[in-house]
Amino acid sequence: MEPANIRDVVQRLKRRRLVATERDPADARQILVRLTPAGLDLIRELIPVDLEFTGEDLLAALTPAERKLLCDLLRRLAEG
Repeated sequence: MEPANIRDVVQRLKRRRLVATERDPADARQILVRLTPAGLDLIRELIPVDLEFTGEDLLAALTPAERKLLCDLLRRLAEG
């Protein structure tokens, strides 16, 4: 994505209170973007839906137990 497009997406997510931004204390030229609690809730809600509609082909090689493990690991990564 182009930087201007990224900036626009981040601004729209901020307006919806799904992300928050702050200057990087180590490098004030950088802006850090983090999920808000509302953003994290939305991600938790959408991951299973996304996997249901787009992940079936991609995840066809995994057993149901492996799929659950993958979702659990992704959730842990999202929670930080």
